[in-house]
Amino acid sequence: VYEPNKARTKCVPRDEIRPADKTSRAPLVFLPGFLGSKLKARFDFKKKKNEACLLNKRGWFNVWPPLSLQTLKCFVHVLITRVTSEGEASDAEGVQIRTDHFGSQSSLSDHGLVYGDLFDTLKDAGWSEKKGNLLVAPFDWRFSPGSEKFDALVDRLRVAIEDLTTKQNRRAVLIGHSYGAVVIYE
Repeated sequence: VYEPNKARTKCVPRDEIRPADKTSRAPLVFLPGFLGSKLKARFDFKKKKNEACLLNKRGWFNVWPPLSLQTLKCFVHVLITRVTSEGEASDAEGVQIRTDHFGSQSSLSDHGLVYGDLFDTLKDAGWSEKKGNLLVAPFDWRFSPGSEKFDALVDRLRVAIEDLTTKQNRRAVLIGHSYGAVVIYE
C-alpha cells in the first residue's frame, strides 16, 4: 500500500490504511483484471441445442478458465456475447454466465499464480477474508462500461462496499488490477 499523492488523488492517507495495530486495518476491496474472475455457464436446452460444445452438462460448470479439453473446445462458443436490436450486450442464446459471489479468493481464475503473492503480502500485513477486512469482487469481464450487466456489477459492488464500511465503521480501500481499476473508476 503506497502513500497517496495528495495533490492529485482522493486516496486515503497512509496512516488510515495501515495503522500500527493490525486489527484495525481499513477494509480492502480487490477487483481482478481482465480474465481474472472464474466464469460459470449453464445451458438452457429448451432454448437451443449447443452442438458446438458437444457438452451435455446440466447445471453450472466452470467455463473460464477452461479446465478440461472439453471445456476448452466449448468456451469460445459459450463466452461470446451478442448484441440485441436495442444495442445491449447479452449472453449467447441458450447460455447463462455468472461469477461466484463477492468474497472469495477461490473465485479468481489464476489459482494463486498471478495474485498469490499479493494475497500473501496482504495476509502478512493483517488483511484476510476470515478477518472480514478483505473482500474479493469477481466480475464478468466480458461486458464494458455502459452495458446493463456492467451497471448491475457497479451497483452490486457499491452495495457491498457500503455494507463493508458500515460493519467496519471505516472507509474502504479499493484495489483494482488492470481492468479491475476501470470497474473501480466507474
